[in-house]
Amino acid sequence: MAHEATVYVNGLLAGVHSCGYTAFTYEVTDYINVGAVNEIRVKVDSREALNIPPFGFVIDYMTYGGIYREVSIDVKEQSYIKDVFVRATAAGSVFADVTFDGKDKDQEFGIIIIEKSTGEELARLPGKKGYCSISKVPGYKKWDINDPNLYVLRVESETDVKEVTFGFRDSDFRPDGYYLNGKKVTIMGLNRHQSYPYAGYAMPKSMQEYDADILKYELGLNAVRTSHYPQSQHFIDRCDE
Repeated sequence: MAHEATVYVNGLLAGVHSCGYTAFTYEVTDYINVGAVNEIRVKVDSREALNIPPFGFVIDYMTYGGIYREVSIDVKEQSYIKDVFVRATAAGSVFADVTFDGKDKDQEFGIIIIEKSTGEELARLPGKKGYCSISKVPGYKKWDINDPNLYVLRVESETDVKEVTFGFRDSDFRPDGYYLNGKKVTIMGLNRHQSYPYAGYAMPKSMQEYDADILKYELGLNAVRTSHYPQSQHFIDRCDE
């Protein structure tokens, strides 16, 4: 929500977010009237301010105002999975950091590794104190530019479930060039801004994915520089695919 968003729930201030390019979440439980009609309002301020770069002339791209990405309400238990961070290697190992929020931040949990395209379960194991690892997942395939094998790491606790998509790969920059899974790759790419004529940043999932398809299949590229800011997760996910 560019460039500053102020969120009110039933007339009460829930929070202020001063960045148009990053996602944000506010806990609104204390502002909700159970059994009654509730109102959420967002005031978006697009004016220039001293805490952001000047618009136009100085920076090389346009900035826009308004709500341009998805907005949702999550209904959670008092303890829930806040974040899952996955690291996987070309050798088949997986490391997962799981962060809980709420009353019980040391919940026991388990993870399931699933092949995304087929739904086949490859591994299942317990986690402890926010961490889980496996030295080698049976039957895995590496992620590669022309063979983008993807997997889902599903985290299950007593109160919540969360899924993250990932791939097995090693990515290295060496003095003589870039290596993917131990093989040298010549990077060919372009810079991408997320703005569209007449619509600014407000384009749906289908168009975000289509941009990635153009880069890959029409222009024959294998890399993209996502400009100077976090771009749509739909675009990032399509690049993974």
